[in-house]
Amino acid sequence: QGDANGVGSATVMLLGPTSLCATIIVHNIAAPVAAHIHFGSTGVNGAVAVALNAPATGSPGTSMFCTAAAPAGLTGQLRNTPEKFYINVHNGAFAAGAIRGQLF
Repeated sequence: QGDANGVGSATVMLLGPTSLCATIIVHNIAAPVAAHIHFGSTGVNGAVAVALNAPATGSPGTSMFCTAAAPAGLTGQLRNTPEKFYINVHNGAFAAGAIRGQLF
């Protein structure tokens, strides 16, 4: 279970076969220490697909991340089956994830 007071939003842009960018905005959570796109359907925890930049401390806390070196095939999977991925923002109090949002 994450931080019941935490909320956030994220946008993932798929730019090419191995290129993507992500923007995250979080509110009402303690200082983020990590953020990731994970493999996993709703309610299922999964492995990290891509490590993102953790949002800055504050409310709102924001971050932006771009890479041209995403694992081969990942952007195609994100495009074709986004519901099989989620973004998780972690902090010290909630190491397994303060907030989580399923992609769609």
